[in-house]
Amino acid sequence: MMSMRSLSIFDFFGKRVIMCLQTRCAFYADVFERFKDKINGFVEGNIKSMMELYEASQMSMEGEDILDEAEDFGGKFLNALPMCDLDHERARTIESMLRCPYRKSFRRSLEPRTFVNDMVGANSWMEDLLEVAKRERRIVHSGHRKEIHQINKWWKELGLGEETKFARDQPLKWHMWSMAILIDPRLSEPRVELIKPISLVYLIDDVFDVRGTFDELILFTEVIGRWDNAGAKQLPEDMKWANLCGAFLVEFQWNASGKLPNADDYLKNETITSGVPLVLAHLFFLMGEDIANQTMESKKEEAPLPNTVFLVAKILRLWDDRGCAQDKNQNGYDGSYVECYL
Repeated sequence: MMSMRSLSIFDFFGKRVIMCLQTRCAFYADVFERFKDKINGFVEGNIKSMMELYEASQMSMEGEDILDEAEDFGGKFLNALPMCDLDHERARTIESMLRCPYRKSFRRSLEPRTFVNDMVGANSWMEDLLEVAKRERRIVHSGHRKEIHQINKWWKELGLGEETKFARDQPLKWHMWSMAILIDPRLSEPRVELIKPISLVYLIDDVFDVRGTFDELILFTEVIGRWDNAGAKQLPEDMKWANLCGAFLVEFQWNASGKLPNADDYLKNETITSGVPLVLAHLFFLMGEDIANQTMESKKEEAPLPNTVFLVAKILRLWDDRGCAQDKNQNGYDGSYVECYL
């Protein structure tokens, strides 16, 4: 079952397999205490058991310290293994696991390809599953190529790439975001449509970061705010593009003044500039006409999106800030939560 999951083919085998896998079933983390002794902590096992312990630790939630310990212990054990002494398939599997654990990977892009390569020659009983996985990959990749063709055609016909030479022209990158959000191959149409607001978020970000003067950006924000006010009143507050532009303007003022905001103000504003609340709001309406119609009928007054959306946005913002705040593909500076916190 774990092999079918890693190959992303268990969907073909019906609900029985999915029920057996029971993702996120209610086990207490304390069950891992049985793998520890009273003195030295976790007890070393064979390589297979350490690999399984490390994978299990990726399911940790806040407050599950024992799983954090398991990840640290398992990672150190696997990293310390003399890879040159292991057989080629086992060494490659371990390296793939450490580099990109299943729970932190794109299930239908990177992980199946890696797992297929790792399993070649591993077990004779895997041959049938590998053949199914390879065929499934070809079908999925064919669908993705069609999507990329649609995206490039739309972007070229739109003409913004030619008119905004200063901005990032990265349709493939935008497609990766869409693939990460909607991994089901059957969601091709929503995936393509979702790229449209994603591309505009990037474009507006570059307008504020590298193109406009302060006066121009104030005028730009005001114009967006006046855009179809009658229709805008029906939208949730967080779906309004004016909110995104306003947050970008605040970011511009911070950078222009050279003064760092406090960490709380920074995170509150940059959660909006991440574009996540706006994109997820659009996604909600893309997922079904009935949902959209029912929601618009019931939304008599403006209301914010669920807090979960902003938590996702915070995670993305903080994850991005862990890297380099200077985007190598543009001249603008986005700042960093770490700088504000310190």
